Amino acid sequence: MRMMIFDYIQQYETHKTLETAIALCQFLMDTDQTTTHEGRKYKTLCNYLLLEGCLYDVGAWDEYMKLES
Repeated sequence: MRMMIFDYIQQYETHKTLETAIALCQFLMDTDQTTTHEGRKYKTLCNYLLLEGCLYDVGAWDEYMKLES
């Protein structure tokens, strides 16, 4: 399973390591940027890492932005 993740990561613009892919996707998910123009190209990778248990989605960005405004 781990080898499949590394093969998948090679397709994206990261440092080609699991750690950087997780950090990038976690940031994109935390800031709801997987639906923006730039973030959309990472949506599949983020979903894959989320399903594999490498990420977590707390969905707190919308609530945070409401508090800030």
